[in-house]
Amino acid sequence: MSIFWLLPQNIILGVSNAFLATGMLEFFYDQSPEEMKGLGTTLCTSCVAAGSYINTFLVTIIDKLNWIGNNLNDSHLDYYYAFLFVISALNFGVFLWVSSGYIYKKENTSTTEVHDIEMSAEKTVKY
Repeated sequence: MSIFWLLPQNIILGVSNAFLATGMLEFFYDQSPEEMKGLGTTLCTSCVAAGSYINTFLVTIIDKLNWIGNNLNDSHLDYYYAFLFVISALNFGVFLWVSSGYIYKKENTSTTEVHDIEMSAEKTVKY
């Protein structure tokens, strides 16, 4: 078995991480209070850093269990992918639980309404 059998999974993970990072950064920036936009961006990058440390820890443990070895025929990739599935399912469950109680921040439309009123007042004065 060749190592290139793992290439499609890694390509999908790389593309999904690119979309995830953009969406997460936008969420933190958009939903933060106006005074804390910088802190929201910092929290976004801190979450990525914490995830990288946890990932390194888990890969070290999995390497100690010999689930991923130098020879793919002797490795237990089925255990590894089952473990990833369980972690992903737990993560999805926590996401659903947290997101069910989340209330989105409302957009501030008062400046837009004032601007529209001023523009319509200028038009009525000119005519």
